[in-house]
Amino acid sequence: MEEIRQQLTADGVTTSSSRGGFSTEQYGELFVKQGTGGAAADAALLRYEAEGLTRLAAAAPSLAIPVPRLVGSTRDGNGFIVMDRLSLSGRCDLQKLGAGLADLHAAPSAWEGHETAFGFPLDGCCGALEQPNNPSGRQMNWVEFWREHRLGHQLSCAPAKRSAKLQELGAQLSKRLDELFAMLVVEDIQPSLLHGDLWSGNYSGSADGRPAIYDPACYYGHYEADHGINRTSMTTT
Repeated sequence: MEEIRQQLTADGVTTSSSRGGFSTEQYGELFVKQGTGGAAADAALLRYEAEGLTRLAAAAPSLAIPVPRLVGSTRDGNGFIVMDRLSLSGRCDLQKLGAGLADLHAAPSAWEGHETAFGFPLDGCCGALEQPNNPSGRQMNWVEFWREHRLGHQLSCAPAKRSAKLQELGAQLSKRLDELFAMLVVEDIQPSLLHGDLWSGNYSGSADGRPAIYDPACYYGHYEADHGINRTSMTTT
């Protein structure tokens, strides 16, 4: 924490220690997160998180979203992010959360030069799992993106010796994705900014009454991907 305080000071921020972070005259209470998904991580993954937080806040001002203030590395190479500390109430108004997500998903894509692409300008992670995001902005439809960069990648990360059946079923599913999406006009699906990991542990209520979202794994995709995660979370908690 002292290393991080020194980097904040070098950035011109006057700090004093507080629980889990720092108190500052410029920004108020700050929260420090080291690594991601409960593990050490390169600073690039925390830069990805910071970029996601910035884009979420711009697209959905009705939601409380922490502002990133500093991303860096400690001497041992572990990345960190310093952001505004949210004052959380623990009680989230789900109707307000839904309205905020509608704003988020309806906002025009801010991926300059790739407004119709699925993915994100930076590769990132979802928890501790690396997440390829098509940073070159290669054009593909939603099913192609999901097959290659989500389902296919997750299957490739499963240990082959212990997941032969999983790989077999995954390959069968991958081949059938076009059939499973046949009820949709896939070519008409436009990319929306997604939180990307919106389970119940990543949203709450804030003290000012707004729903709060945090710990994103952002990318531009089909908005129902966010609802697929939060619906599962809401029905199991």
